[in-house]
Amino acid sequence: DLAERDRLDLQHEMLKSAVGGLYLAREAVQRALSSRVDGSNPKVLDIGTGSGKWAVDMAKEFPHAEVVGLDLVPVHPSSEAPPNCQFILGDCTAFLDDPLYENTFDMIHARCIMPGVPNYRKLLQHIWKALRPGGVFFVIEGRLALFDEHRQKLGVQSEGDP
Repeated sequence: DLAERDRLDLQHEMLKSAVGGLYLAREAVQRALSSRVDGSNPKVLDIGTGSGKWAVDMAKEFPHAEVVGLDLVPVHPSSEAPPNCQFILGDCTAFLDDPLYENTFDMIHARCIMPGVPNYRKLLQHIWKALRPGGVFFVIEGRLALFDEHRQKLGVQSEGDP
């Protein structure tokens, strides 16, 4: 829905600000996504693409690269995706388990997906297989904690507790 897309777009902007751009290791990413002499296009996979904002921004920054956003729900980006950006509906573990994707991607990106992945270790193994030699994997995960108005950490409460 629109509210969730707006929340994910805001999360994207916050993380982009925290990282100082769309990704870290600028030289490694530039090298992995550079134009090729054989004419083939570098490939980028955004796992759990959410609103698709990161994928759209990467496709604009690297117009010669093929950028794929993958998510469990249909993606409706807030801005039009360039022609080198596509969105696929699917489960990341099942998608990457396909031998067709071994040594396929020059960059794989995932942010804030851990709660939705039943077997994170297995996903990491699939990512390793899907990366081409010299490829880059960029991941951001965090630990969620809730705090009250006095910045005191809130514990787990039972239903009906104030």
